[in-house]
Amino acid sequence: MAARVSTEANGSSSVERVFRTRMNAVHPPDIWSRIRQEDSPPRIVEHPSDLIVSKGEPATLNCKAEGRPTPSVEWYKDGERVETDRENSRSHRMLLPTGSLFFLRIVHGRRSKPDDGTYVCVARNYLGEAVSRNASLEVACKSVSLGNKERTGWEQDAAFQIQTVEESETLAFSPLLSP
Repeated sequence: MAARVSTEANGSSSVERVFRTRMNAVHPPDIWSRIRQEDSPPRIVEHPSDLIVSKGEPATLNCKAEGRPTPSVEWYKDGERVETDRENSRSHRMLLPTGSLFFLRIVHGRRSKPDDGTYVCVARNYLGEAVSRNASLEVACKSVSLGNKERTGWEQDAAFQIQTVEESETLAFSPLLSP
């Protein structure tokens, strides 16, 4: 449940009114002042930073949130919730106790790039939610660049294009012959 706090002219909030009504039904009114003073909505105290990581390497997107009660943290990639080891024990992504997102290894292929994207962490408790700044995770790929090489005599000029290759791929070059 995400609550929206709106402050009124007398200093009370709509969440406070609803919560106080529910609390008074179960507890004496004096407990309300203790809960109100101690509880606070979440806030992000450490935002994630952009990362460039090699395929197969571990990585961590940091996020730390404060609030009372302690907020729960979820991660989103390109607007979609990230599945971690808490939902799927076979996941290569782990939600650390601090709220950071740890990748056991960065997964990146020719057709599938499940880790490449823009991430945010969201911290929630009953008083609301806090959203971190965006952080991009980019996967570094090896690239080979060969330029034109002038040749004399019977050799022709060879031109090569820059290509990105995966470690396991074989790269073949075919010279472009000029008349």
